[in-house]
Amino acid sequence: AHALKCMSGGFRNRMHDAMRDLVASLARTALFAPSLEFCPFGEGKHRLDVVYSQDGWMHLLDIATSAALSPPERKQILADIERKLDGQAGARLTAGTLYEKRKHKTYGAMIEAHNRDTHTQKMQLWPVVFDHFGGMGRTGLRWIRRACASVHARDGETESLNTIVRHWAHKLNLALMRAVANILVAGTCVAPPGREEPLTVPAQRPAPADSELLADD
Repeated sequence: AHALKCMSGGFRNRMHDAMRDLVASLARTALFAPSLEFCPFGEGKHRLDVVYSQDGWMHLLDIATSAALSPPERKQILADIERKLDGQAGARLTAGTLYEKRKHKTYGAMIEAHNRDTHTQKMQLWPVVFDHFGGMGRTGLRWIRRACASVHARDGETESLNTIVRHWAHKLNLALMRAVANILVAGTCVAPPGREEPLTVPAQRPAPADSELLADD
């Protein structure tokens, strides 16, 4: 798990940039005319990965990746699994959904202040979070279905909405698996404190999550 969290070597940044570029590609296909690395709160303040305007709103996409079983997500996910095994009603928690809360905490107050004080374009935040096992946060899933619906509305006679969603689900999962594999195979992460040699992590293939994109909220 350390290799997937380690910020040394630039592999985490490459994973982030690969997912950002693919999300931006979907936004362009949906004719959202996105801008990358835009600062909606003023120059140099909190760059958002993908930003576009639609229907009088400025949509702010913040792309992130999260280790599925790393603290603090691990404790909550395992507790949710335990509730389900016991037959109790529990929320569908993924590392991505939990990580979304961090993004809302980071940007929520600024967006609320802007929307309260402005008489022009209001803002909406869309955290798009991928976990390393192929899962996604709920807000990110909603945005992807929204973008695919826009593609379908433009070109719906040639492909069904489900076909478009599956196509982009496959592309996103392939990009994520490739990025995770690059990190695990490279084995160039810095050794944790107390160790002389970098950790060696066996390569794993994340489970595809196409069906998750097709599921209802």
